[in-house]
Amino acid sequence: MKEKGPAELQTVRQQMGQQAVPYKDVVIPQHAVRPGPETVDGVMIVFANPETPFVNGTLLMEFPAQKVIIHHHLAYVGVHVPMPPIEPRVELLKSYRAKGYAWVMTGHGASMEGSSFFDRSIEYYTTLAKVVAETADPAAAKTRMKAAYPDWAGEALLDLMLPGFFEK
Repeated sequence: MKEKGPAELQTVRQQMGQQAVPYKDVVIPQHAVRPGPETVDGVMIVFANPETPFVNGTLLMEFPAQKVIIHHHLAYVGVHVPMPPIEPRVELLKSYRAKGYAWVMTGHGASMEGSSFFDRSIEYYTTLAKVVAETADPAAAKTRMKAAYPDWAGEALLDLMLPGFFEK
């Protein structure tokens, strides 16, 4: 991070704009977080890595006493992020839904009440699986996903990610 971080930050700021990436300096962490429970100022946080290839290296933060989970790259509601693989993702979402979280906070999209988040995320990926199976190309899939979720943001992510579902 010390060597490459500043250049990478500037590249991302140029690509996405200063409004999307307002950070001017790279922060070098002083403490490495590892999977497992940790208490910070009296609050227990369980850092979890589901150890699945599609979220490998991403820690989820579970707050058991508060029934809250904070995640990134698991699923989003309100923004199209059609990440593969679909079936294992749906199964992982179901396993987290079974934990009964009251709130889910995400890296993109809306933070929301837990059961709604998991139900809507599972529905999105179930719809995505059907759309991918029934369409011939990414353009047709994009049209159907936009029709199914007309109020969702992230159209550019459909363009970026849907082609991967159609590669042989």
